[in-house]
Amino acid sequence: MNKYIKQTALLALSALLMTACDEEYIMDDLQTESTVVIEGLVTNLPGRQFVKVSRSGDFYASGKTERITNATVQVTDNAGNTFLYAHNPNGHADSVGYYKPTVPFVGQVGRTYNLTVQADGETFIASDEMFHINPIEELEFRVDDDQVDEPEDEDFPNRIYEVLMTVEEPQETRDYYLFRTYRNGERIWAESSEEDPEIYVTDDVLVGGEINDIAIPGYFENGEVAGAEIYSLSRPVFIYYRDLSKILANDGGMFDPPPANPRSNISNNAYGVFQASAISYDEIRVEAAE
Repeated sequence: MNKYIKQTALLALSALLMTACDEEYIMDDLQTESTVVIEGLVTNLPGRQFVKVSRSGDFYASGKTERITNATVQVTDNAGNTFLYAHNPNGHADSVGYYKPTVPFVGQVGRTYNLTVQADGETFIASDEMFHINPIEELEFRVDDDQVDEPEDEDFPNRIYEVLMTVEEPQETRDYYLFRTYRNGERIWAESSEEDPEIYVTDDVLVGGEINDIAIPGYFENGEVAGAEIYSLSRPVFIYYRDLSKILANDGGMFDPPPANPRSNISNNAYGVFQASAISYDEIRVEAAE
C-alpha cells in the first residue's frame, strides 16, 4: 500500500536491439512512428468530463506531445443518449487538445459509455462501465513518528501528519480503485517530477477486502487541508494503470527488457485509456493541539 504510481499517459518506447560488439549502432533505430493518444474521462460529477487527443513522440522527444485540435469526438451511453464534444470551447491556452461536451452532462452509475474519436483519418472507439463508489466515511490525522525523525521533504520539516481514510468496501463484488490526494486544494505532485501527480490504484484483494484506516499519499502540517478522492474503476482500466505502474518501475537498466505499452481499452492501436468513474471526495483540516 505504500507504493504510489503516477497517473499520466505514457508513450511507447522502441525495443533496443542487441547487436555484435563490432557492429555500428545507429541511434535512429530508436525513432518511432507517431501514434494517436487518447485520454477520456466520464464521471458522476459536473465539469469532470473531457477527452484529450494528442500524438505520441519518438524516443528522444522532449516537452509536451503534439495536440490534435481537429478531431471529431462524441460519447454515447446505453440509455440512448449522445453527447457531442467540441475542442477547447473556452479557448484556454492550457486546454489545447482537450474536448469538452457541448451540452454539460454527468455520468450515471451502472451505465456503459462509448467513445468515438475520428482523428488522422482513422476512427477509434472505446467503452467503459461506471461502477458504484461508496462515500468516504472518515478522514483522521495522526503524527507519523518516522516523519518527525526524518522528514520526507527537508523544505517542509513540519509535515509530520499522515491522514487515514476509511471507506466501506463491498464484500460481495470485486472492486477496483484509483486514489488521488490534494493539499490545500492542489494535487500532490511526485517528488521526482514537477508535472506528474502521485496516483495509487488497487483492488479490494490488495487492500484485504476493506479500506479501513489506510494512509493516503503525502504528509501534511498543522493548518493544511488534506483532500482524498477515490475513483471506481472497471477491470480493463485497472489493468491499464497496473501496466503503467510496471513501466514506471522499470529503471531502464542495460539488461532490463524494453517496456511494453499499457494495455488499452481503445481500438485501432491507439495509446491511452477511456475511463468512466464514479468519484467520492472528502477533506479534513489538520488542526492539532499545540
